[in-house]
Amino acid sequence: MYLDREKSIREDCVRMGKGRYIILEGGEYFGKSFQSKGIEKYFLEKQIPFISVREPGQTEPGKIIRNILQEREDFDLHPLTELFLYSADRVETFHKIIKPSLNKGISILEDRSWPSTKIYQGKLGGLDLEYKGLIDYINKIATFGILPDRLFILTGNQKELIKKINNKDRMEEKVSKNPELIDKGYLEIAKNYPDISILIPYQKDNPKAMQQEIRNHLERILD
Repeated sequence: MYLDREKSIREDCVRMGKGRYIILEGGEYFGKSFQSKGIEKYFLEKQIPFISVREPGQTEPGKIIRNILQEREDFDLHPLTELFLYSADRVETFHKIIKPSLNKGISILEDRSWPSTKIYQGKLGGLDLEYKGLIDYINKIATFGILPDRLFILTGNQKELIKKINNKDRMEEKVSKNPELIDKGYLEIAKNYPDISILIPYQKDNPKAMQQEIRNHLERILD
């Protein structure tokens, strides 16, 4: 969080109006953390006040939810339970952090959000087949209908990347069984949200080129 770095910058942003909302998404081991840090550096370079947000766990209730979802593998949660827990965390995050920050002119960089729910619970968990339309309905409520200015999606061959992971956690094990659902699912989201979605092809040996492509798009919406 970088809200207290420069008071004058915050005030300038408030005068400019609503902050920008950016989501960074992608499958497993596409270098999302590297790209997220690069966007943070970009905001700092441009003197844009922002908050980095992760789901779940950004709020105090969210930390408890995160522990249940990601630390207690012994719970063996049903995909519906995962959906409702992620959504509960999302309501708290949007209500307490994202909505008020954007209205104050503070930008948001979010590491995963509702698209991940579509992929991991909807596709991998099978909820899209069993409860068609349910996830879209709940996601819209949990986000208060707020869509990002840009949804950056790191794309590539999930099957090849997941092979290289040893000691997989519960979610990575699910991905390894149906990696093609990750690739197809994110492409489907990009197709359904063409006005906000930007596909960033994975480049194993050149993550800086990926970062530059992201920055080029950010320049356009921040200009």
